[in-house]
Amino acid sequence: MLVTGAASGIGRGTVELLVARGHAVAGLDLDPAIAGSLAALGGVGVVADVCDLDAVEQALAQAAAALGGLDGVVNCAGIGGYTGDIVRTT
Repeated sequence: MLVTGAASGIGRGTVELLVARGHAVAGLDLDPAIAGSLAALGGVGVVADVCDLDAVEQALAQAAAALGGLDGVVNCAGIGGYTGDIVRTT
């Protein structure tokens, strides 16, 4: 299982729940501390920006290799505090 936005908030909570239920989890986040943080939980942390397609493709390959494949993706990456118009959001 791959969880984006895994360093904090809903993403982190999702990772913790999945690990507690026995799932093999890779967490993807911009925060470089994600690797050590998820390793402490028994997961795999991958640093990548979900706005960068090449980085996401590399992260998916890395996560799949580390876990022996991926069974699902939970997209929790987000921008905290942003209140702008969705049409202007990249």
